[in-house]
Amino acid sequence: MNPPNPPHLEQPLPTQPLKSVEEPSDRFPPLLRQRVFTWFGNLSQFGKLTVVTTATLAGLVVLSSALDLLSLFVKVAFVGAVAYGSYRIFFASKPEE
Repeated sequence: MNPPNPPHLEQPLPTQPLKSVEEPSDRFPPLLRQRVFTWFGNLSQFGKLTVVTTATLAGLVVLSSALDLLSLFVKVAFVGAVAYGSYRIFFASKPEE
């Protein structure tokens, strides 16, 4: 015979309401967004200019790095294609009899 289940196992599990899907514009919590806007709004004109300039330069550095990686990928693919073509022409071709 099986022993009876303990009382805590007989209770139904609590259910949670389904969470709605976040909109793409809600990637950051409102509190964080509000704190950033408040912080930026409290800066002096020179401070705002400095933040915008720094963010722009950082964005350009990231973009430049991504383009460098893409360029490297294309170069490696080209060298690989040339090496494979050379192998097929010089080493894998059957000699004529």
